[in-house]
Amino acid sequence: MTTAWLCLFGAVVAEVLMIAMTKASDGWTKPWPTIGLLASSLVGLYLISRAAKDIPISTAYAIWTGLGGIAAAVLGMVYHQEPASVLKVVFILCILTGVVGLKAIS
Repeated sequence: MTTAWLCLFGAVVAEVLMIAMTKASDGWTKPWPTIGLLASSLVGLYLISRAAKDIPISTAYAIWTGLGGIAAAVLGMVYHQEPASVLKVVFILCILTGVVGLKAIS
């Protein structure tokens, strides 16, 4: 079961890379970031499919997208000067609470 969770968190890392490369690819006009975007997407999909062998897909997918969404929001605020607000942070914490809860019951 540990391997499945490692695959799941590897898929989250791949998704975060995909998010970063999506912005860097500038609408797929820059070749190297676009290649990074496609490669990280494939790696993430492969790892989530491996994780789903042992973790219920509802749990795996929710954790994958939840942590990816949190990472996207934080990356946007930290690196792309997107507005940060108390409410945005509160809702990010709500997502995190759900992810932790799903992990705890799985």
